[in-house]
Amino acid sequence: MCPLMSQATSARDVLAGSYRFLPGIAPFSSGAAALPGYQVVHATLGTPIPWREGFDLIDRHLRAEGRPRAALCAIELRSPAPFTFAGFDAFNAGYQALLAEWKLLVGGENPIARTNVAPVVGAPTEPSLYGFGYTVPGAAPRPT
Repeated sequence: MCPLMSQATSARDVLAGSYRFLPGIAPFSSGAAALPGYQVVHATLGTPIPWREGFDLIDRHLRAEGRPRAALCAIELRSPAPFTFAGFDAFNAGYQALLAEWKLLVGGENPIARTNVAPVVGAPTEPSLYGFGYTVPGAAPRPT
């Protein structure tokens, strides 16, 4: 296990998702790592899609893999431009509402790690899902 993630005082387990996370700020955690006996699988989309449609895709993918929604531990977003503070707050309100609807919050905390990238080249026209991470059973050569 990653030494940082083994700090009992700060890491929190998501047993239903088979990972642990370091709490961050409301929109995202400070990181996630698979629990022993599990590993994180990273999926990258060929073409980013609008983030809400992306969550529909994630839901279908997790069901096809026999994994619960709680296995979702990381999100990679792409945006057309950096958010203003007001824009970031507005985006996060909808994002956090969706996580709450999916029952992914742990004691009110968001366990999902997230990147927010505004690429200079090839930027999407709206906030979009680029990739995601989820846990699956299986040992990895080192913690994931």
